[in-house]
Amino acid sequence: PRCPYATYQRDGAATVNGNGGSGPNYFPNSIPHAPAPQFHDSLGLTTTNELVYGYIGRPAAPTPEADYAQAGDLYRRLTADQQQELIDNIVGSLSKARVDIQQRQLPHFYQADQQYGQRIEAG
Repeated sequence: PRCPYATYQRDGAATVNGNGGSGPNYFPNSIPHAPAPQFHDSLGLTTTNELVYGYIGRPAAPTPEADYAQAGDLYRRLTADQQQELIDNIVGSLSKARVDIQQRQLPHFYQADQQYGQRIEAG
């Protein structure tokens, strides 16, 4: 039977249906009128606490900075040549995106590492 819930899941075995075309496969996105994925509490996708044998729920992240710690650590562990290759790859791809998307991405690189952000922005 088909699942009645829609997600942005793509591909699968022998996909021959256009695979979503050029539409986004992530949310949130910057594409006007793109459908949002549907979330259903009946599937357990909830951020509210529920009483079971105590309180359960999704714990909050310790700090927003923690989201970028691993990316920053990795960047700082790379050799100078590896860092340059990473910068070149990101700039090469990001330069093809719309300017508003480029501007939204820059703070993520800065939060991982100031030099990382500066080098991406200068690229």
